[in-house]
Amino acid sequence: MALLVYKFSDYEHTAEREQYRAICKQLKSLYAENEGLCIFIANYNIYDCELDGILIKNDAIMCVEFKNYGGTVIAVDNGNWKLSDGTIIKGGSRKSVYQQANINHVAIKRGLKDGNVLSAKTLQNVAALVVFHQPIILENRLSQKTQSWLHICDESSFIEKVEDITSKTTNLSNNDILELVDKMALDEDYLDNNYSNIEVLKDDTVLSVDCNSQEEPYSLNETLKQKIHEDKSFSILSNVIADEESMDEEKQGLTSFVNQIVKTIIGEGKCRVFVVKSRDAYALFEEHDIHLSQKYIIVLEGSNIESYCQKLSKFTNHVVQKFNTNLIYWQDGPNMDDIAIETSDVTEIQQSSTDIDLSSQVLAPKILSPRKCKTVLPHWLDIFLFSNMQASYAPEHNRYEYNLDLNQDEIKVYLGTYFPRSYAETFCIYDNILSNKSYLNMLNEQNVINILDIGCGTGGELFGVITSITKYLSSPKVINIYACDGNAQALEALEEICNVSKVHTHHQINLTTVRKLYALKTKLDTKEIEKFSYDIILCNKVICELISKKIMSDNAYTKIANSLSPLLSDVGLLLILDVTTKDEHTGYYYPQIMNKGLNNFVSHSSVFQTLLPISCVGNDKCENLCFMQQIFYVSHSRKNADESKVCYRILCRKNLSIKLLPSDIQPGKYVINKNKFKQGDDASVCKMIQGERIIDPFNINL
Repeated sequence: MALLVYKFSDYEHTAEREQYRAICKQLKSLYAENEGLCIFIANYNIYDCELDGILIKNDAIMCVEFKNYGGTVIAVDNGNWKLSDGTIIKGGSRKSVYQQANINHVAIKRGLKDGNVLSAKTLQNVAALVVFHQPIILENRLSQKTQSWLHICDESSFIEKVEDITSKTTNLSNNDILELVDKMALDEDYLDNNYSNIEVLKDDTVLSVDCNSQEEPYSLNETLKQKIHEDKSFSILSNVIADEESMDEEKQGLTSFVNQIVKTIIGEGKCRVFVVKSRDAYALFEEHDIHLSQKYIIVLEGSNIESYCQKLSKFTNHVVQKFNTNLIYWQDGPNMDDIAIETSDVTEIQQSSTDIDLSSQVLAPKILSPRKCKTVLPHWLDIFLFSNMQASYAPEHNRYEYNLDLNQDEIKVYLGTYFPRSYAETFCIYDNILSNKSYLNMLNEQNVINILDIGCGTGGELFGVITSITKYLSSPKVINIYACDGNAQALEALEEICNVSKVHTHHQINLTTVRKLYALKTKLDTKEIEKFSYDIILCNKVICELISKKIMSDNAYTKIANSLSPLLSDVGLLLILDVTTKDEHTGYYYPQIMNKGLNNFVSHSSVFQTLLPISCVGNDKCENLCFMQQIFYVSHSRKNADESKVCYRILCRKNLSIKLLPSDIQPGKYVINKNKFKQGDDASVCKMIQGERIIDPFNINL
């Protein structure tokens, strides 16, 4: 029959142009004697995905991706594809080859279905084909499920692979394929006559284009806001949407993330997306017997949108449910019991609906005073980590318990997995501290802020602090950073990120890195860093390594505090943060070891004391082995709401503590472990202070 080749634009790279010519020649030869009809469309944009090619034949539809690599190719579901020499095969902006192929083949299915080009049944098994320009030996580690739709070959086996790929649900006649020319707006101007066998077509009108043949994408006749105003059952959402522009950073980040998912799965302009705080929609959903248990409720409104519930569930890892045919929702974020909510918020929720009385509802106990526990990695940092530095998200707890010996590839995994978590921890902690007006005024009076980070690694915690300072301190400061670590490659990564970060803050950043192995048995060697007093000292997830590797004997927390606290300025804070796992040598959990060691330190000091948690202030003699745990969440392009469980204490000079904390600690239930508190575990509350009020002791703004 024939081959029709359409090229919408020239390829950017020489290798891509060579591949295009090579496969078109092979297709032309195949279809010169083939009774079927094939269309190959080059550089075609569908749903904002610019594809190297789309190939449509009688029994299959596939997206084609060009790669200019050769050698032994190791293909995997998770992480980067690599050559046997370790070379990473790039998949495109911020994506692995697998992710790129997945997004592309989903975009084809959505685009051709929603434009009424082909039926859902015909598009059920769209394939993806990755074609390598150079000869390859394939080491295929893809799962069987992935191999059912994702295929790999080089140019020498391209035609063989094209013939092998078939779908039982795709059965297109030649006339069906010819009709696609109109439906996909394949203008004759884009026809590549070098490879197309147009002489066999009986009707030239097939090549004409009716630009109006495609249906307009679904658009709302009215905005969802107007519809909600008209529907009394959505009066609460109406008020929330009216205040939509005042979204905080966390909500903006989640909204952006949801929009990316929706754009890929459903398509742009097909529905409206609203991210609402559950506390604001509590009464509405309770009225419909829907219990909200997480911080956010995501609402999508569009024609017959209920059909997308299953696919969205798969992509979001959340249960997506329908409210009605045109409205679906799911919950996201930390559990409501993990969110600090003011009593006044509960009152506001109760009064916001006249149709339901919540006073009779049994509400879970809420912790007073809100505090940030979830954030989004800044966009510039996300792009730089995952694109420029080729970071990858691949959690592997056991390997990354000790990080001094990480190699270059492992550094990339650390950057994509643990760096964002460290960023979120310190950003959220310092967001709370800098929101304290007294402390903020103290820092504002300084022209220079000195920061010391012991065991900095790649610096996730540093950039969390810098982002908080950038957020709260409007007048430019000189920020001197002294970052110490024993891994030279980690320090190089830190320096690279720091150079880029300087254009994303109005402060002047001066970074000094010190490669140092802190291996003394008795105390921390601080000779190289004693030139200054420090306003911020960070010691994050370091002491657990010193203990687990027996680098420090006895209680390392006491020794570290003894070594670092004298370096604090009058407004300086020492943050000691660690993991919450168990030490195999002692049998105790690190929060328990931390509390014992730091209580020992402050009980023998006349100068320093605990600032946070407040429940530890004045209880220096406490011998309870408390299991403290705080949970933070970070979202980025590779993971939504990634969870980090840590324990931490903040120490400072007593004179500073007096200025920042109330003169007396009020009685109450000071919750040191929210997860255990939800479960009714008595160990979740400080035993030294008793009372009825439920209080978050890690919030400096009581």
